[in-house]
Formats: sequence, C-alpha cells, structure tokens
Amino acid sequence: KVLENLLLNIEKVTKKKFIVSFPKLFTFQTPIRKLWLYSRNCPVYFYTQHDLAKLFKRLGLRYKFKDCGVNMLAVLEK
Repeated sequence: KVLENLLLNIEKVTKKKFIVSFPKLFTFQTPIRKLWLYSRNCPVYFYTQHDLAKLFKRLGLRYKFKDCGVNMLAVLEK
C-alpha cells in the first residue's frame, strides 16, 4: 500500500512521464543488501517485474522496464 500511495502522489505532480528504480528480488546481492540496510534500520522492499507490472496496470499506468543489473528501472506514463 505504501508503494501504491507513493506512485499515486508522484503521478499527481508530474505532467506525463516519471522514472522509478526498484531493487530486484533475485540477485546475488539481495541478502547482503538486506542485511546492510536492516542493520541501519532502513526498510527495503524487493520486487519482481511481474509484481510491479500488476501494480502499474491496476493504477492505470503505462510502463516500460529497463534492466540495470541489481536494480530495475520503470518508465511510467499516465
């Protein structure tokens, strides 16, 4: 729900497109990243492309993904 609200707020203040970055769930760095951020009391959420696509569709956003190694970029349009 937090991600959904964040995306809706970003959509409200943009004219057309916006880009967001998400850490991927299945990479070799996921456990290391999770431990490092947990030790600093920083919540982190990992996503699959499939889960994000479902969310974007539900919010009525057009999307394109760009694979960036351990991260995934999504170009979103209203």
